[in-house]
Amino acid sequence: MRWPMSRGRSEDRAWLLARLGAGSGPAPGLCAACRHVELLESARSVFVRCGLARADPRFPRYPSLPVLDCPGYSRSDDPDPAGS
Repeated sequence: MRWPMSRGRSEDRAWLLARLGAGSGPAPGLCAACRHVELLESARSVFVRCGLARADPRFPRYPSLPVLDCPGYSRSDDPDPAGS
């Protein structure tokens, strides 16, 4: 899995989300705007991984899409509640 190397981090996210939305799979739902989402690209797919799954077993590593309700959802443009 790799990130496209020609873009910055925020452009990578937008590019991968656009690619995910253009595919034949389901839209990611809340994950599309969540600060915890990690997007992984392979040659034929984009995978949505939850960053919260590393520390909290309540969250699936690869959630079923679309995610319509999530207790860990935090918009990516919200201030970081942890202050980090």
